[in-house]
Amino acid sequence: MVDSVASSSRVCDICFAESQHTVAFMATTNRVYLLQQNFHQPEPVETGPLLEQFSNPQFATIASEEITDISQLIIYKSHPLRLSLGFFESDDKNQVWHLQLETGVAMEVVTAALSGLWKEMFKVELKPTEQS
Repeated sequence: MVDSVASSSRVCDICFAESQHTVAFMATTNRVYLLQQNFHQPEPVETGPLLEQFSNPQFATIASEEITDISQLIIYKSHPLRLSLGFFESDDKNQVWHLQLETGVAMEVVTAALSGLWKEMFKVELKPTEQS
């Protein structure tokens, strides 16, 4: 499922492979996010401005990274809906997000969006690495 949140954002439903929880993936012009959606109806609070009347946000951030920290995109021949995002970390450790997307269209949209953002920043393409 792919939705446009804003002109600078793209969202799709994915599974964070380690946890098997369905999360939302969002890319803005400078960051990528894994978000947990709150499906519960927020409870109104009696006082305060309208924006402060709900006790639970719709999305909670699980993880986020800078687009500039992406080191690689890995797609898998044996699992065509699996995508791994590698990130450079400042403490010499690499972080990897293993994602299981729901559709081939979601895979194309996510890889194209990340490659496009990378190209805008660095003027070179970030091509996905293919593994078996």
